Amino acid sequence: MNSGYGSSLTRVSIINDTTLKKEAISNYGKKRIKKEILFYKKLKESNINFPVPEFNQISEFKFNMEYLSDYITYQEYLNNGFKINKKVIFDHLKNLHANSIKVSEDEFKNNLQIETYGKVEERYSEIKDIIDKYNYIKIVNGIEILDFTNIINFIKNFIKSYEIPTNNHYSLIHGDLQLNNILINPNTNDLKFIDPKGYFGNLDLFGMTEYDFAKFYFGLGGYSNFDMKEVNNLNIKDNEIIINIEAIEEIDLKQINLVNIFIISIWLGNAHCFKDNELKVVESFFYALYISTKLIKRYK
Repeated sequence: MNSGYGSSLTRVSIINDTTLKKEAISNYGKKRIKKEILFYKKLKESNINFPVPEFNQISEFKFNMEYLSDYITYQEYLNNGFKINKKVIFDHLKNLHANSIKVSEDEFKNNLQIETYGKVEERYSEIKDIIDKYNYIKIVNGIEILDFTNIINFIKNFIKSYEIPTNNHYSLIHGDLQLNNILINPNTNDLKFIDPKGYFGNLDLFGMTEYDFAKFYFGLGGYSNFDMKEVNNLNIKDNEIIINIEAIEEIDLKQINLVNIFIISIWLGNAHCFKDNELKVVESFFYALYISTKLIKRYK
């Protein structure tokens, strides 16, 4: 039923005409399933108006959910030539984000560090042996790229100077709002949101709204197509690699803000998701350097 990165974490199978079963197939998949269940239960218990499929918990790492046979992913919908309606999506997010909690300043800072560079550095260590084989690549799509260390240092400096909001509030967030996790019924235009991340840093369910918007623009900017892309070869000549990732809408890199910092951080950590596929790791990682360099060079 599922493909892309998610298929390495969980398995979705058809039970009958109205029901799917989703279950974890890896240790990280177990974590994601637990957090996903927390999210769905929170919506139900708090009567929050945010459209998701009906679900019933079976066990700690497994649940049944409504089979939405008339729905397709928003990525497929856009690929078929339809136009995006951001207002409808953002109106649903507004309902979700209206639910908030107060966190301490230390918790706010720590989770922000985790989600912008801490997790990225940890994930990079797991793919470094692959990347080192391609460290001769200095140019991506005609642009001379900054290296990983320079980009991470830029992110760290931005976060160090970031002014923590005085109210220190987190909102209830989806956390993985790329286009393959938004379903739409093409006949009615009704939406359903699936596969919530369910955590931000070390905190369950609640986080920064900027992260939700970053994940949305990350998907719109090419990830949702890349997730399903088969990479069978690399287009490398001398020290340049050409990477074609089809974006629905180019990422707006005209200014440095937290949403864009999240976007490049998400791209930088993304290669790790495909660590069993060397070619896809390379494309994802060097595309992340390319996107990051474009943002940082405009700033400088």
